[in-house]
Amino acid sequence: MRVRNLAAALVSIVALALTIPCLAQGAAPAQAAAPAQGATTGAAGHAPTDVQLKGDKFFAEVDTNHDGKLSKEEWAAQGLPEGVFTRMDTDKDGFLTLKEVEANWFPGDLDTDKDGILTVAKMKAYSGKMAARRAAAAAAGSGSPASGAAPAAGAPSGSAPAGGPPTGAPPAK
Repeated sequence: MRVRNLAAALVSIVALALTIPCLAQGAAPAQAAAPAQGATTGAAGHAPTDVQLKGDKFFAEVDTNHDGKLSKEEWAAQGLPEGVFTRMDTDKDGFLTLKEVEANWFPGDLDTDKDGILTVAKMKAYSGKMAARRAAAAAAGSGSPASGAAPAAGAPSGSAPAGGPPTGAPPAK
């Protein structure tokens, strides 16, 4: 009888030890949300909601001359924010490759259907939403995130400054 009680106590202690870290992070193990299919989430230096998205569909939409790279002209023709292009162009050659697009981290709420795929429509919708938030913040007299003020209420943490979506390439491993 004594051995059974000791074994039951030991099992309880191990179970408690395994759940304490989850509770300390504010979520029970069953509450952890799965990332979108095909998306990589949260890395050091990025908001936990930031994601990496598959960019092949986006790339095909923007690469109208099918040369395997996105020019500033192709980007602008889609009505995409110039500042986003500049941040994504990590080698500063004036073109974006699929590798550069997919290396960027995007605010999780850009992926509205949670399919892990970047599209022109999603980027345009998110950029419009962020522009509206900046305008509302400026109208309220609180400044805009681009001026160094805090993002508007409800803006995702770690979201891009004035130009829109990506929050940069992941840190070197």
